Amino acid sequence: MSRSALNIIHEEHRALAAMLRSLRMLADRMRERASASDFDLMRAILFYIDEFPERLHHAKESGVLFPRLRLRAPQASAVLDRLDAEHARGEAQIRELEHLLLAFEQMGAPRRQAFLDGLERYVRFYLEHMQIEERDMLPLAAATLSEDDWREIDRSFDENRDPLTGHKPSEQYEALFTKILSSAPAPIATTPPARATASTNNAASSSPVSAELATSKNPDSERAASSAKSYSPFPATSIARAAPACCASSASTASTIATCSSLNSKFISAHA
Repeated sequence: MSRSALNIIHEEHRALAAMLRSLRMLADRMRERASASDFDLMRAILFYIDEFPERLHHAKESGVLFPRLRLRAPQASAVLDRLDAEHARGEAQIRELEHLLLAFEQMGAPRRQAFLDGLERYVRFYLEHMQIEERDMLPLAAATLSEDDWREIDRSFDENRDPLTGHKPSEQYEALFTKILSSAPAPIATTPPARATASTNNAASSSPVSAELATSKNPDSERAASSAKSYSPFPATSIARAAPACCASSASTASTIATCSSLNSKFISAHA
């Protein structure tokens, strides 16, 4: 039976790992010389992380998935406590980063290193957090939760989808995502939408993330690359569409979810 919530989490983790890698690349660019457009783009990316992963993705995990998992798998309570605590800290960490960025922008070089150090701490924290979820929590959820549990969880996760997984943003967010996708360093940077009608190979190479995923050690990599050309109206789709085929399977089982979690974990590690 399909586990759409798990598929959504896998997709959003991969998109966020790619975003964090772009964030690091932008920080490296700002290490030597930071332009006004670099500061503007950095603010946009931090705002995106605050609006989507922090407020929506984490809220669905802590508010819907984790409580069900606590009931079915009490042995996981210590790890779930840690993950919930990290979710609670996330918004404060974004506020701190935004303050450090403002100080760097206004005060110049004397405040540069404090921002760069704070950003690197946050990226490492987030990547480790997603690794724990992929390695420990998602396979456990696939193995222990009931069909009734999944019906409620799936409904919740289907309500809000991250535009970086290929779903068109609402009108109020479209300008934000257009700015990020057109200006951020690879792997988030994308080519114009017209590329989506090209061949499978061109679709798979439309962003470095797509190429990396399509050529990963995945026995279904050709199917994964092929799915990249199924283009939605918003150009971020290549990040999610090239996910391992097991993640998008309509017959997800505990075994296939565990395999996908393992592949996701390796992908996230590659961005650490």
